Amino acid sequence: MILLILSIDNRIPCRIFLHLPQFRSRKASEYRCSDRFPAKLRQTLGTYNKVLPYLMRDRYSRKRLPLKLKSFVLENKYLKARFLPEYGGRLYSLFDKVHGEELLFANPVIQPGNLAIRNAWLSGGIEFNCGMVGHHPFTCSRIHAAETKLEDGTPVLRMYEYERIRACVYQMDFFLPKDSRQLFGRMRIVNPTADTVPMYWWTNMAVRENPEARDVIDTTVTYNNKKGMVGKNPVPYDNGIDITYPSNNPVAIDYFWKIPRECRKYTAYIDQKGYGFFQTSTSRLQGRKLFVWGQGEGGKRWQEFLTQDGHDGRYVEIQAGVAHTQYECLPMPPKTAWEWLEAYGAINADPVKVHGEWDE
Repeated sequence: MILLILSIDNRIPCRIFLHLPQFRSRKASEYRCSDRFPAKLRQTLGTYNKVLPYLMRDRYSRKRLPLKLKSFVLENKYLKARFLPEYGGRLYSLFDKVHGEELLFANPVIQPGNLAIRNAWLSGGIEFNCGMVGHHPFTCSRIHAAETKLEDGTPVLRMYEYERIRACVYQMDFFLPKDSRQLFGRMRIVNPTADTVPMYWWTNMAVRENPEARDVIDTTVTYNNKKGMVGKNPVPYDNGIDITYPSNNPVAIDYFWKIPRECRKYTAYIDQKGYGFFQTSTSRLQGRKLFVWGQGEGGKRWQEFLTQDGHDGRYVEIQAGVAHTQYECLPMPPKTAWEWLEAYGAINADPVKVHGEWDE
């Protein structure tokens, strides 16, 4: 921001504030890879720190005031889902009416932090990221919304936007059939251009941290980035720690689970009683990830900043993406549409098997 002090007729001073776009480096970030990281994936690593034509969203503070928000609700006898179209279509809450439990971390405040492509980002709920590596340009911006329906009359909440850097259109159709125990999201990305573009998508799901809960995925391999080195490690143990229990991880870290091509694509966060939240999808959404802030003071402080003062804001993120890791974008051919279906809901499983040997 630039402040200009001008004079009109040499008598009346005027103050004019010019809000200029912030430029970032146009050079792609590079990652060093261990020898165990597949060469095919190594070729797609890197980020592109371009912000224009978007402006930064950094005019916020930590002053708390009452705020009225628009929300859309899909509800049946099993679930109640609440969406925030003014914040990128975020699924703010998914409430299990049968057990009387909130399945997500529903943050009680809207408190931005500097973690997104355009700066402002929120914690909690489910965020849908399209375009380039990082928290997407609309995470704290309004997107379009409309009501439609399925052939059988089931209401559909459609949210959509044109992403200007990738010049693509993405659309999210959410529906909750009358007798369904799962909320469904039909996702669609369209590249209408004559060019191949690098494409990125990750569905980021925040769940309240439980020290006894386990992230369950069909995998024996994970990729991660330690001290700038991208490598591959076995699951569930890494240096003697069972990393599938998110609270075991001492520092902030990403674990990208490598699910075999022939296996079902899902992730579930399940407590000591065998109850929890799950997400599954059709196979285009091939990647799954665990993110933790860790147990150190820095991670705890970040979570305090992002939620209500004195409120327990500790959470874990389980995620799903079109690529195996978040360091990648996949080449999307010209005149192409990518589609997949996601489902979210409560899960009840045998706690002995969930918390037993990983191979079981």
